[in-house]
Amino acid sequence: MGHKIVHGLRKFFSVYCFIGAVVYVSILLTEPSETYTNTVILVFAGVFALLGFLLWPKKRKSTIAPQSHASPFTVEIKSGPVPDHVGRDMRGTYSATQAENSRRIVGDCLQLMETTESLDTFFKRFTLGMQHAFTLEQAKTTGINTGAKDDYTQTLLDMREKHTDGVLQKSYEKMKREADQLKTDSGKRNRYAKYLELLEEHAHEYALDNGDLFDKIKSEVATKST
Repeated sequence: MGHKIVHGLRKFFSVYCFIGAVVYVSILLTEPSETYTNTVILVFAGVFALLGFLLWPKKRKSTIAPQSHASPFTVEIKSGPVPDHVGRDMRGTYSATQAENSRRIVGDCLQLMETTESLDTFFKRFTLGMQHAFTLEQAKTTGINTGAKDDYTQTLLDMREKHTDGVLQKSYEKMKREADQLKTDSGKRNRYAKYLELLEEHAHEYALDNGDLFDKIKSEVATKST
């Protein structure tokens, strides 16, 4: 039942994001504006489209299907033609320093995603990294030399898939250590209850492919929080 509700919510927000992307693209094509505004609108349109794709519910894999080494998060990004005035605007405003800063931020995000024990940090850094990766992709599309040799977008998606279960397990183990240090039973229950709220906040991240571990941990936490 819970999965069906989350499935519906993911589809709703995915459609919402796709509509937002269409609106931004329409603004670009019909109402050319100032240089900075065009660049910002282009980035937001791309982010909305990417989030819409990521939120769209995927089918569960069959347990009898042949094993594949392909990532379930693999995305082929095909940049469509960018309006001429937008390309000119971005070429005039997006500097090598900004590209270097975006590459640095993506690198920092990848490192934190690999090492953090915090669910909040993991998914916030994934989102931030994707924003900068998409900006670099758009800049390359307009002919700007960003200095980016890797496909940062796919690297972030692969990192997310590889460590989504791991960060959940590390986060849970850390919380249990903290709870064990508390002296009273009520304090321990409150700590588990607070962690249960955190799990609810990130339930949509584990609704499909990573649901088994998430459901197991959530059940254990719910039992010890009462």
